[in-house]
Amino acid sequence: MNQWITSANRATALSTLNLLTQAPYMLLAPLLGFLIDRTSPNQFAFYLGVGILIGLGVVKLAQKKDYD
Repeated sequence: MNQWITSANRATALSTLNLLTQAPYMLLAPLLGFLIDRTSPNQFAFYLGVGILIGLGVVKLAQKKDYD
């Protein structure tokens, strides 16, 4: 990245990149906190794990369709 950005703009570019990488957390943290408060942490972790497994299965099926 340093080779593409001048030193005068480097701090701004790095700060912007850091902000963009943290945006999903900023958007999801309040929602996840609300859901954990509504259920128990163990129940939330279970549903999160099930959701991740389902999501991975969907991605795997989509990849398999692309190669067939």
